[in-house]
Amino acid sequence: MAVTMNSYVQTLYDQIGRTAFFMMGAKAFRVDNKAHSLRWQIANSRIKSVTVRYDVAADLYELCFLTETKTTISEIVIEQVEAGQLHATIERMTGLRLSLTRVYA
Repeated sequence: MAVTMNSYVQTLYDQIGRTAFFMMGAKAFRVDNKAHSLRWQIANSRIKSVTVRYDVAADLYELCFLTETKTTISEIVIEQVEAGQLHATIERMTGLRLSLTRVYA
């Protein structure tokens, strides 16, 4: 990414990872250094965009998923997500895999 990110947003980006962004087909990144947030659009998913904001005081993340149909726009907000749950939460909401690791039942 050619955008300058503060250390919180850079850490967020690194925690999600380049492979995950590639596998989502992420595009149109928007960085908000003051709010410590990162937003991107997704192709081929019922979720059109994802915003992840880092809460410095709580050391937790807030995820916002935006869906859009011809008649409605909906926003689903999930608060108090730990760093270790970022991938699982994004996968659950988008229906997209974020890594190539094998999943065993």
